[in-house]
Amino acid sequence: MQEQQVTYAGQTYSLPAPFFVLATQNPLEQEGTYPLPEAQLDRFLLQVDVTYPDAAAERKMLFSTTGIEDRRVLTGAHRGRGHIGPAPCPPDPSRR
Repeated sequence: MQEQQVTYAGQTYSLPAPFFVLATQNPLEQEGTYPLPEAQLDRFLLQVDVTYPDAAAERKMLFSTTGIEDRRVLTGAHRGRGHIGPAPCPPDPSRR
């Protein structure tokens, strides 16, 4: 960033002085993610940990960002109230 410019999709943009950068730190378990060298750790002013949302908040985010209407999901409690899954096949008499 000391070049005072950034290139995105082949187009170079000059940055105002001073400029502000937001970055994410992906989990190390994610493929292609490596720990930062010690010399780069001092470049971060603060750390904000975002936890996984509860089920209600996750549903709200899903429906507000995808346009999908709220539909109830069938669970194990619905067994016996209708067929879910592939149709049963009759046994093959030649395999006895």
